[in-house]
Parts: sequence; C-alpha cells; structure tokens
Amino acid sequence: MYDLPMDRRSWLRMTKAPEDAQLDALLDHALARKAHYPTFLLVQRAGAALSPAGKELLTALEEFLITSVESDRWPGTQLSGEKARVMFFHLERGAVNQLKHVGKLAAFVGPQMPEDLCILAADKTPWLASAARDGRFLLHLTDDERKAAQKALPWLQLEDDHQT
Repeated sequence: MYDLPMDRRSWLRMTKAPEDAQLDALLDHALARKAHYPTFLLVQRAGAALSPAGKELLTALEEFLITSVESDRWPGTQLSGEKARVMFFHLERGAVNQLKHVGKLAAFVGPQMPEDLCILAADKTPWLASAARDGRFLLHLTDDERKAAQKALPWLQLEDDHQT
C-alpha cells in the first residue's frame, strides 16, 4: 500500500485552477521533474457512474497503472463512512497527454470523471493536490520549488493555505 507521509513543505493554494495551456504547462513542469515527481493518483468514489469521457480516460491510463487501493483518504480529502478506489499511475508522457485532454484541473470531479488529480513526489508526499468538488487546488512546495514553479509558470498565483 502507498503510505502518504507528510513533510515540512508549505501548502500553497492556487488562486485559479489551471485550464487549457496552463494545465498543459503545469503537467509538463511536473513531467520535466519526473525524478522528483514520478507518480500521480486519481480517485473513483464507490458507486460513481463515470461518463464515457471518464471511462475513456481510465482506459487510456491503464498501461500506466501501478496499483489501486480502497481507501477513505488521499491528499486533500478524508471521507467519513465510505471508501473510494485510489489509483496510482506512473507519470509518463503518454499519461500526461491523456490528462491534458481533460482540459481543466477543475474538471477532475466525480461522478462523471475520476477525481482529485494528485501528483506525488518520490517520497510519496503530494506535490499537487486537488479537491475539485471543494474548489481547492494546492501545491506542496519548499521555498526553492516555489521559486522554480513560479519562474517556469509565470501565470501561477499562489497563496498560503491555512486549511490544510
């Protein structure tokens, strides 16, 4: 099972969820640092009837699947009394291309789509955590990672997140 340890990075909230070219750039930024961010996860809640686009996405991602587990929590979310399928994938160019087709980070919301795209660092801590149904999109960064992200992604506006 994937344990998701926490470290001393700061949680920073994106003031606007990336869309289109911004989402592409964010995913490419993570992919360029694949040694640091080698995996990502998506969630499907129990009983969620995915749309054809949601089913197509999961089918396209099957070759990148590492494992899936039943859990009541993942970065940014803690369920009460229910479980969901948490799927872990290799962050590879083909997988990123499939994620880009979704078009908006906020579109990763159930039940139509797999939800809560999260990119994990090599130590399994989250780098990107999204809770689309709550409108929360977070980056978990050191000061150096924040500077690098804002240099590479000049549109990125971040605020300290005190809810996490």
